[in-house]
Amino acid sequence: RIWTFGFRYCLVFSVSDLGFIPCLTAALQHCIIFRSELLFPVFQRSRIFSLTGSFFFIKIVSIETVEQESCGFTLGGGMRGRVYDLRLFMKEEMVNGSINLVTRETGVVIRERLERELIGEADPTVAFLDFSGVGVVDYSCADEVIAKLVSRLLSAEYGDKFIVLEGLSSNQMENIEVALERKKLAVLSLQETVGWQIIGFLNNYLRKTLVSVMERGNITLRELAEEGRIGLNTGGTRLLNLYKKRLIWRSEEVSREGGRQFVYKSLTAVRGY
Repeated sequence: RIWTFGFRYCLVFSVSDLGFIPCLTAALQHCIIFRSELLFPVFQRSRIFSLTGSFFFIKIVSIETVEQESCGFTLGGGMRGRVYDLRLFMKEEMVNGSINLVTRETGVVIRERLERELIGEADPTVAFLDFSGVGVVDYSCADEVIAKLVSRLLSAEYGDKFIVLEGLSSNQMENIEVALERKKLAVLSLQETVGWQIIGFLNNYLRKTLVSVMERGNITLRELAEEGRIGLNTGGTRLLNLYKKRLIWRSEEVSREGGRQFVYKSLTAVRGY
């Protein structure tokens, strides 16, 4: 039985008789791949995984829907990840049972719930906001929840926190994008069909730098300067601006030469993007 990082499912599986610990390790290391099986269980019920030269056969026995507020995981370098199920938050905070995020009053309630969750997390943390169970998101809620949340993230009101949106429909994304663009803000989104994308306003040179970080997973200033054929000062300013906009994160690590350097990293790498 494996929790799948906030996707609101629980897998019940059987494994070949290779020992409990290595099989569990293999399942945990590859549970992100189960997401496609959860969405399309009819087509695929089993996979073969390789772990340190050994092969493990994991067969999905059943897929159970569960109620799950949030699930945590570690990105490395001290960064923590949390998945917030907005539909569950709505069920807990709203008495009318609606699945729609409409009216500014509703937005205030949900934003304040998210703020309490974020403030309670250790630093640094990236929160993945899951919209997959939510219906309509109107402009007033998009502005009150997402635009205001991002604006306060930038001013560090919640500490060293980041957010990524996932499970958005095209209609939900449209209103969120308008709300962000009007305030010249941006946020990352994860979509099953297209992978990661930026929602909101971000100038072209920062978009280009963001692509370099996202494609590599992590990058140093020197690597960016060499790849983009730009000066160190220019590259450093771009990376710092993306970090301040909460679109990438960074950790201080030891360089090959033995000195200290910042390594700038994708917020979405742990999700397979």
